[in-house]
Amino acid sequence: MSPECIHRLADWSSILTFVVTLIGAVVGVFEYVKYLRGLRTKSKTLEEYLRKEKAKQTDQGQRSIIQIMRDVGLTEDEIIQVSFRTRTLLVVPR
Repeated sequence: MSPECIHRLADWSSILTFVVTLIGAVVGVFEYVKYLRGLRTKSKTLEEYLRKEKAKQTDQGQRSIIQIMRDVGLTEDEIIQVSFRTRTLLVVPR
């Protein structure tokens, strides 16, 4: 191989590396935004459920995590994540 051919191959390799890195970054950002939108949707679902339960006024509002998991369809981890990320969730004035 001539030095000119090696330089051309190195240039193409650098360009290909840049393109692959750029695609990886775009996919990463897209998936992160998708993750945040999913959390937001889950947050809205949980907030709406708790609002409806509070509006019924049939009890003091105590709910176990199992009841919430059953009624809302979220996992325990998702409920905990959402509740820590939401400022207005689970605040009940007395």
